[in-house]
Amino acid sequence: MMELYLIRSSKTEEWENGVRKVSFACDDPDIHAFAWVDLRERLSGIQIIFRERVFEWDKSSGVSQGDTNREAIMETYGYQKGARSIHNQVHSIGQSDLALLKTLLFPGEWDFLIKSCFNVLEKGN
Repeated sequence: MMELYLIRSSKTEEWENGVRKVSFACDDPDIHAFAWVDLRERLSGIQIIFRERVFEWDKSSGVSQGDTNREAIMETYGYQKGARSIHNQVHSIGQSDLALLKTLLFPGEWDFLIKSCFNVLEKGN
């Protein structure tokens, strides 16, 4: 299991268009996640970056996965720089990617909330 922890900062208290962003990090610097919650603390979106794979859930469009542009940048220039953009995005997640998501452990009730959106809960949860 790769454990993620909640990042507490003043940025998590900022609201934009009725949602705020909650950030998660891991001891592995290539794994992090974001969750957007509305005024009633309901999830409206999730983005998990697992190395350069991106898994997303949106309450209106469901799940998707894609790759970032950083892997291509590294191959070309030998380093990673700048913001990520998502490429090759498809609206499904394969079994091997679902298995990766199962290896993540979010703090407290976040684990159930996030994993239920991606339908990767272990039986009995």
